[in-house]
Amino acid sequence: MQPVGNAYPGTPPPGAGGSTPSYNPYGTGSTPPPNRPHDPARRRLIAILSTVVALALIATGTLVWLFVIKDDGGDGSSATDGRTMARAWATPDTGKSVDMLGAWTSGPRAFVGDEKAIVAYDVADGREVGKFTAPSGEFCGMVPRTSQDVGVAMYGAGDNCDTTVAVDLTTMRSLWEKKTKDVGNSGDRYRTVQTDVDGELVVVTSERGLVAYDLKTGDQRWKWDSAESNPDEIDGLRVDGKAVLVTQTTYEEGEPAVLTAFDTADGARKWTKNIPASADSYASLTLIHADPALVQIERNGEEFFQAYDADGNLRSEIPVRGPEGILDLEYGQSPYDLDFSAPTRYAVVVAKDTFYIMATRRDMGPGDVVRLVAFDLNTGKARWSKPLGKGVGDGDIVGSDATGVLVLGKGLPGAPGRLAAFKHEDGSSLGAREVGGKDLLGAEDTDEWMLTEGRLVGFTWNVRPGVPSLVTLA
Repeated sequence: MQPVGNAYPGTPPPGAGGSTPSYNPYGTGSTPPPNRPHDPARRRLIAILSTVVALALIATGTLVWLFVIKDDGGDGSSATDGRTMARAWATPDTGKSVDMLGAWTSGPRAFVGDEKAIVAYDVADGREVGKFTAPSGEFCGMVPRTSQDVGVAMYGAGDNCDTTVAVDLTTMRSLWEKKTKDVGNSGDRYRTVQTDVDGELVVVTSERGLVAYDLKTGDQRWKWDSAESNPDEIDGLRVDGKAVLVTQTTYEEGEPAVLTAFDTADGARKWTKNIPASADSYASLTLIHADPALVQIERNGEEFFQAYDADGNLRSEIPVRGPEGILDLEYGQSPYDLDFSAPTRYAVVVAKDTFYIMATRRDMGPGDVVRLVAFDLNTGKARWSKPLGKGVGDGDIVGSDATGVLVLGKGLPGAPGRLAAFKHEDGSSLGAREVGGKDLLGAEDTDEWMLTEGRLVGFTWNVRPGVPSLVTLA
């Protein structure tokens, strides 16, 4: 479901265990920038299981289930419906360490997978209600988001993780499967397969380029052959709405990265542009969203978000360190995998012409440091910026819908967490709830949160004795 290493630019380096530690905005320093791969061999050995997509964090329902809606004119830091969220249930303690591959939510179910199985739980009470095991071998990855009650994963025997499978999440049975890597071909054996899904389309990287399949039937929709490119250079894939974005990077000093957009309907190439290398380094290019196109680049040691229009023209540029503070993508950390990669699920939302992201303003007083910012992608300027309030040391965007954006603020030591909703239009409050400190701390190793059916589901990549893979708050 989410990041694992450096094969996909913009993700953290793999660790020996545990999760990415949360950082204190009141302390010194800042969240270190993501590490990038330094050479093709390194990229071949490290891959990503991810998650968001930016919009993969979007809630399937509305935000109103969570709140007694009221607009008190506040900033979301103190409004409350009088109730505190507490742990509703957690997955059983395995009693041993397990590297998880990902988690999904779909309707009234939450799903979590490791190399042995993908298990379904009832969101209301945590009962196990289904299981899908690999037809042979073991699982090596899960695409970060589901679509139309279908989840996509990859499995294989031993080190030969070569088959992509689509799972019907209502029946926990296979809809179709495809051999997406030829392990008998020495040129293809060590290639990382990258996969993403949106709407009715599954896109998979091939030895020569891309292949798009129908989500429900597995029928081939279209393909793209990149005859002039080494397949190892296809190091980024993202599918959103009506667009597919692909990056190709040589990771050689002075050489540009190539960013290409395709139409999801027929695979027609929409536009291509070169992203120059940073001074005395290679080109750095991270895909955030495909439609509208949003990427992160590095230029002379500084990082920027760049938005492009339907023709590939630059719409706007937003500095990661700018007047609104230090912008934070918030990513998790998952185990190694040599064969499978999928887009990172960042804790941001891209909706129409607006980019929502958390920011840290150390030039402001307590209560105003941790903020939610909405940027206009046409201008690159902030539409509004709202603080999460006193006692909050960090925050993750966990959902969005037509009404507003939902943010989980993590309490500083001794302070409770806070779940707050902000209106899209102006950032005004839609209400908030406190989160019981001990319940939130019970999921302190959680790398991401998902929202579904009135529950907030926390997932951790590294399960250890006493640490569940899923923690659900209600």
